[in-house]
Amino acid sequence: MGSSHLLNKGLPLGIRPPIMNGPMHPRPLVALLDGRDCTVEMPILKDVATVAFCDAQSTQEIHEKVLNEAVGALMYHTITLTREDLEKFKALRIIVRIGSGFDNIDIKSAGDLGIAVCNVPAASVEETADSTLCHILNLYRRTAWLHQALREGTRVQSVEQIREVASGAARIRGETLGIIGLGRVGQAVALRAKTFGFNVIFYDPYLSDGVERALGLQRVTTLQDLLFHSDCVTLHCSLNEHNHHLINDFTIKQMRQGAFLVNTARGGLVDEKALAQALKEGRIRGSALDVHESEPFSFTQGPLKDAPNLICTPHTAWYSEQASIEMREEAAREIRRAITGTFSIFSLCSRSRSSALPFSLSFAPMLSVRRSRSLCPALPFSLSGAPVLSVLCSCSLCPLFLFSLSFAPILSVRRSRSLCPSLPFSLSGAPVLSVLRFSSLCPALPFSLFCAPVLSVRRSCSLCSALPFALSGAPVLSVRRSCSLCSALQFSLSGAPVLSVLCSRSLCPALLFSLFCAPVRSVRRSRSLCPALPFSLSFAPMLSVRRFSSLCPALPFSLSGAPVLSVLRPHSLCSALQVSLSGAPVLSVRRSRSLCTGAPVLSVPALPFSL
Repeated sequence: MGSSHLLNKGLPLGIRPPIMNGPMHPRPLVALLDGRDCTVEMPILKDVATVAFCDAQSTQEIHEKVLNEAVGALMYHTITLTREDLEKFKALRIIVRIGSGFDNIDIKSAGDLGIAVCNVPAASVEETADSTLCHILNLYRRTAWLHQALREGTRVQSVEQIREVASGAARIRGETLGIIGLGRVGQAVALRAKTFGFNVIFYDPYLSDGVERALGLQRVTTLQDLLFHSDCVTLHCSLNEHNHHLINDFTIKQMRQGAFLVNTARGGLVDEKALAQALKEGRIRGSALDVHESEPFSFTQGPLKDAPNLICTPHTAWYSEQASIEMREEAAREIRRAITGTFSIFSLCSRSRSSALPFSLSFAPMLSVRRSRSLCPALPFSLSGAPVLSVLCSCSLCPLFLFSLSFAPILSVRRSRSLCPSLPFSLSGAPVLSVLRFSSLCPALPFSLFCAPVLSVRRSCSLCSALPFALSGAPVLSVRRSCSLCSALQFSLSGAPVLSVLCSRSLCPALLFSLFCAPVRSVRRSRSLCPALPFSLSFAPMLSVRRFSSLCPALPFSLSGAPVLSVLRPHSLCSALQVSLSGAPVLSVRRSRSLCTGAPVLSVPALPFSL
């Protein structure tokens, strides 16, 4: 009793004592509740904990030793933990959900019992988004049904036979895709959909303003507006008590006649009885579901068993071998941090802190990240391959969202309370990220990107030898560059004051960076490309720029979903660079020969405009 009293002394009400792991304490027990393979978790935890698997579908199947001694639990989506289930665990301190959703855990009860709950939200974003697009394409092009027709021996040769078997196939370009929930997966789906020609609209009442400008999307303020204007609706929101059966008979009647419905989020979002009736009546032309109200799903039972024009997959949209391993590794690392004491209880994702997700920090050997507790709406940082990242976040950084930087040796991001009126721009799909703004617009604010020796942004009242911008009330933005930056390419994209891509010889092999409406692009350069700086942007859903040696005089390219960005470049960077942004009056940027002297290098004969 005395020992227990000392352990609990000074702890908040309901918080269980910390996990003890030392010479005087036995190795803590960690259990994988609904799985039987621990080969990924074991190497990470073997020196700090004993790892066991239960392979259970309910707590009734879990061994009594685990219920009495386990301090940590790993779990997938196949087991549910209610308050009654949680109370069976006598020593449990932390639960890590291997995946993004945690609707199968009673978060409030876990918080009341002092059990921290974490998830791994970022590992399978790409897989889920890809699967969503596969479902959408199947609905529009009817690939699955055509395959099944051939398997059943249907003869298709004449135009009439093709017309009959492919009836219902539709053109994608120009259709409107409505996304409910623009989180990580929602944004990834939006970027992919735009490349196919969809007009993308979204509804997300919890998302900060500015994301629509950053990603080139259209935001609607009500669910009814989205349903009314969408030819295809896809769900990407978490399940909670407020949105259970979000798609029901009432909301289905608000959808366009013959619209498509896709759900790869959570089965409880859709009333399957109402959906089955709408499919039979033709109000919904087709539907694709990866998640269901009752899982595992079977076509032989349930309300959807006789529904036509329905594609179902068994909750596998998230899966790839890579995503599975990444999720399990990150979950094991979260458990390890909790056991070793390097895990802060306030960074855990409990019900009361559901909008603050844990950090995911990969391959960052020298990472300094400062976050205040007021950063509730901030999503986790994913920092891959960044040797040094210093992020200083003040209490006003609520709209700071996910961004990703790869191979960026130094990035310094500073923000102050006066950043509210600043114009947000996007790094790797970040809805709102303002960089380098203080309350005063006059002082110089230097920062460094991609090994650039010097890049300083100065705001002044003088328009001479400067690049005038109207930045949400900011007077002037001038850009100064040192002589060592001659081989760099500087240009501006809609919504960003100035985005500089500074390329030096050391970056010739590869340079990963992030532009608007794209996650992370791969820029590959050969050593002979320094003078004209041709480059190729690959793996960019919304921006594909390819330059060859014959394209030195001019390089036109377009941003999918954005107006048009034309870049005309002569052979020499030191001669002239003209950039035209549709949607703005005219922006003409010319490089003078003073680029080699360190003097101001950009002059604009056009009037200032607002980004």
